[in-house]
Amino acid sequence: MKNFRIIPFVMLPLFIVSVILLRTGQLLAWQIDFNIIHNLCGINGTLDVSNHFTFTSTPVFIVSLMMILLTILLGPFFCGYLCPFGTYQRIIRLIGKSFKIRIKIPHRVHTIISTLKYGILMLFIYTVIKNEVMSYIAVDPYHGFIRLFYGGITLTAMVTLSIVTILSLFIERPFCNYLCPYGAGLNLIGHFRVLKITRTDQCIHCNQCNRVCPVQIDISHNDAVKNINCISCNACISNCPVDGALKHKKYHHYLLVFFIAVLLLGYFYFIKPSEEKDNFFDDPTTVIVDEADLNTLKDEFNEAIEEEKSVDTKVYKNTDTSLIQETTSNNWDNYYTQKDAEALTIYLEEQARLEAARLQAEKERLEAEKIAQEEARKKQEEEDKQAEETAAQEASSNTLYSDGIYKATVTGYRSGLVVQIEIKNDVIQSIEVLEHHETKSYFNFAAPKMISRILETNSINVDVVSRATRTSQGIKNGVQACLNKAKK
Repeated sequence: MKNFRIIPFVMLPLFIVSVILLRTGQLLAWQIDFNIIHNLCGINGTLDVSNHFTFTSTPVFIVSLMMILLTILLGPFFCGYLCPFGTYQRIIRLIGKSFKIRIKIPHRVHTIISTLKYGILMLFIYTVIKNEVMSYIAVDPYHGFIRLFYGGITLTAMVTLSIVTILSLFIERPFCNYLCPYGAGLNLIGHFRVLKITRTDQCIHCNQCNRVCPVQIDISHNDAVKNINCISCNACISNCPVDGALKHKKYHHYLLVFFIAVLLLGYFYFIKPSEEKDNFFDDPTTVIVDEADLNTLKDEFNEAIEEEKSVDTKVYKNTDTSLIQETTSNNWDNYYTQKDAEALTIYLEEQARLEAARLQAEKERLEAEKIAQEEARKKQEEEDKQAEETAAQEASSNTLYSDGIYKATVTGYRSGLVVQIEIKNDVIQSIEVLEHHETKSYFNFAAPKMISRILETNSINVDVVSRATRTSQGIKNGVQACLNKAKK
């Protein structure tokens, strides 16, 4: 099997060349279809046909069926040898190995998170059944990788593809191991494979097979590889230092070559050139639709055409030759007649007019709401201001003293004690002694205490400070004189 290790590295450039030729229109005369390239996986073509209950995609279905038969015989051979995204991850991992970077995931953790792909497979099948598969494809890094060359990659798919690429530097095939629903489907089918890898008595228990296995299967402690996650890459056989320690049955190689030949012959048989249409874009009935109108076509156009009429189409992006192969129902496989194209144009123009009118009405409604809110805000501010003024007037009419700053000169221990207070709403706000001829030590001892007591109680009915009685009494008298001046 060592000679077969080169197959993935041959298939990846072959795939890239195929999609680029298809992208540039060079393969249109052969009726080559992105579905046929993509559905070599087997699972995709089968789900596509079963979902649409039609065999209009017969070549896709037969190519997929051949891959499934090959999987039943040999295991998930597509994953090990043909999958372009799997090979891409291998190449990225080789780059990571060249820099000696690696993240070792414990075997128990690996076993647990590897079950994620089976849950994703169920989610994928659900989206197919509900005709919502495009929502999955929009985030799928596998499709994102294909559309790097084919065109139409979404921003979300670009992000997930970038994440998988970065992880592939550190981890062997992260998408294949943990996230791939297509590989999960092939794993379930390949679990019943006819030909399994077996371990013989020649095994020297070097554990080399365990180390090179991209899906971390414990091979050296089992007589045969029966793990459901095996992708039939045969890396264990290729890297085994002892010939014959790991092997298939003798006729395995011949069957492998036979099935590859049948697969390729069937592939090219079903994409042989069409005698009826040499170039699809020469057909005047082809409808060129901008990608922005795609959702409108999917959701609304069938309602615009009479309900009895079958709507058949392939949608193309602008005048580019790249096919947006996004099938949404079982009758989107052909293309519109010229009459349908004219009806579509009228319908889209009417929808655009109605949408413009709706947006204008919405804009006017929002502007009217904004004006009304601004008027209501101003009115509320005026009412609040008037209420505050009224409250201030009422409060002023019920007070004993007029607000303001008042000053009085009185006698303490000596004459010339000048006191100033500020009063507001009958509350003394501050007390200051502006000038005095008191004994400095007594004044500094008594004045702060007296001022604090009067402010706390808002009254002059407080005790004087002992040992500075006359200075304390002078401050009280000064505040009283100021209050007399403020009295209404």
